[in-house]
Amino acid sequence: MEHLFAELGNQTEVDFPLCEEHANDVIENLNKTLHEVDEEFEKAKEFLLELEAEEKEYSEIDDHQHQIALLSSEEQEQTIQQKVDTIIRQRKRLDKRLKKLEEEELKIQNLEQEYWQIFTTHLSEVQRTAEEKRSVSRRRKRANKTLIQRRRTYLLNDAFHIWHDGHFANINNCRLGRLPSQPVDWSEINAAWGMTALLVKTIATRLGVAFKEYDIIPLGSQTKIIKKKDSSIYELFGERDLSIIKFFWYRRFDTAMTAFLKCVKEIQDFILERDPKFTPPYKIDAKDPKIEELSTKLQFNHDQVWTRALKYMLTNVKWILVWLAQHHR
Repeated sequence: MEHLFAELGNQTEVDFPLCEEHANDVIENLNKTLHEVDEEFEKAKEFLLELEAEEKEYSEIDDHQHQIALLSSEEQEQTIQQKVDTIIRQRKRLDKRLKKLEEEELKIQNLEQEYWQIFTTHLSEVQRTAEEKRSVSRRRKRANKTLIQRRRTYLLNDAFHIWHDGHFANINNCRLGRLPSQPVDWSEINAAWGMTALLVKTIATRLGVAFKEYDIIPLGSQTKIIKKKDSSIYELFGERDLSIIKFFWYRRFDTAMTAFLKCVKEIQDFILERDPKFTPPYKIDAKDPKIEELSTKLQFNHDQVWTRALKYMLTNVKWILVWLAQHHR
């Protein structure tokens, strides 16, 4: 009992046991407190009901909004799906078109490659044909030029036929030289000298040889040699008259023949500079001058030696003419 009173005292802050007066005060206070608690409870209950109503209202609003939102989302999804379907259909069409374009592009590339192959082949053929045409044109020009040169050379061969007749060399059947046993007339000898001079002069002109010391003036049987230094003239022809009066004249004739031999030597040297293989059969010494140690002078010489020297000289001229036909363009 005391324990109970102690517990009540702790909870109500009133000392137990109570007297009747105090008990009535306590009961009144407790009723008052209970009434306050009931009022607070009712207020709390009303507040709770209001909260529940608001929550329900908000819940209905949220459900409606959710439904609206859900409906809107479904519509949007449907719209998006339609757009996606449209895009897929367009993509399929585009893919199909792209594939067709790729096939066409591949065909075009194949055609282009084939075209360039044909073009390259054709261009190569055109270039080869053009080069062959140019080559043929060059060969034709060279052939024409050679033909003209050969014709000219053949004309020289025809115009100046050099051959041997026993001890004599002859040009166009005119013998150059004389022997005691065969006294060739001077008209024939002079004609031979005139044709030989014309041939050598023509060869020099064709080759572009400018004689250094002398020049040849072909005048048929009256051919002359001119010394460039002082314009002295020497006759390249002989006379029947061998009198003392003609003694000095024959010195001029000898000078003309040795000068002519020097001119032949200059043509040989000109060819040798361009063709070391050119080897005329007889050696000419331009200093003396002699050919194979034989003098071309007539005075104080034997007819046999003089005739042989002229034969050697005319043979070398023949070799020059042959070289001209084979090499000169």
